[in-house]
Amino acid sequence: MSGRYVCTTNAHAPGEESVAELLYNKFQKAITGEGFDMKTMFDTREVFVEDFEDKETVMKALQYVYGDAAHADTGWIDLEDIYLKVMSSREHVARRFFFNQHVEGETTWLTPRLWAECKNIKLLDKKKLKKTDVLAIGFKGNTRRGAALVGCRLIDGALFNMAWWENPGTADWEVPFAQLDAKLRKIMNTYNVVKLIAAPDQYQDIVGRWWADYEDEAEEFWMSNKTKVARAVEQFESAVGQQRLSYLDKDISRHVLNCHTEDVPQGVVLRQETKYTSRYIFGAQAAVLAFAGATLAIEEGLLRPKVDDTLYTF
Repeated sequence: MSGRYVCTTNAHAPGEESVAELLYNKFQKAITGEGFDMKTMFDTREVFVEDFEDKETVMKALQYVYGDAAHADTGWIDLEDIYLKVMSSREHVARRFFFNQHVEGETTWLTPRLWAECKNIKLLDKKKLKKTDVLAIGFKGNTRRGAALVGCRLIDGALFNMAWWENPGTADWEVPFAQLDAKLRKIMNTYNVVKLIAAPDQYQDIVGRWWADYEDEAEEFWMSNKTKVARAVEQFESAVGQQRLSYLDKDISRHVLNCHTEDVPQGVVLRQETKYTSRYIFGAQAAVLAFAGATLAIEEGLLRPKVDDTLYTF
């Protein structure tokens, strides 16, 4: 009741949606006028150190961060001890804990800053997607967590949320199979879809019918095939780095930033942060499959205008 509270924390890891991150984001929105003024004071000392081996620079940075706590006469912090901790920690941990930098964990897939550079406000909304646009569709789902149909426009790599189902946190919830099947068929009949890349895991019955009914467009893509999965992830990551794809949808973005990586002999594949987390990634996986389908379609020449090869005789 008209009280105050104090939160003290290390720099948060972006994308984890921790309490520290949520408060920080609300503060940033408030000071830019994009959000409600929470009447919060945010104070931090953040510094970037390029080379941890440069002890002189590191010690100056630590002196700045710890301020009076490391004062030679009145302080209670031993900077030499802190320096030893810096050098014995993993770099991303040291940057967060000792220099207050907002850096991602070592298994995080794409950095928020890199991913944000692909955001394209010119897309405005889904209305910009025309029925004549040449598309590749990616599908990935989990019966209990959710499912997504993501479209990738071949001409510019723009990603679109075509359909989305996500568990709202209910124990007995599951993806509505009939709606999913009907939505995919409507998309195939409405848009100019040239590739359908669907992961059949947990959906073999539905996806099997898709393969039969759309055999010219459908491609088999089992997530257990680590070689194909790693190649698709690498293609997507490379496109992000070169800004050869774009997005606007918040759900796709949220799932992309939820992704962590796992090293396998074939390369890198995507995983959730933990087995039972509610920070799902099926939307990101669908986007990866959609982009893989678009890449494959372009390689097969499906973006080129159709040429009338009719032979006329007189």
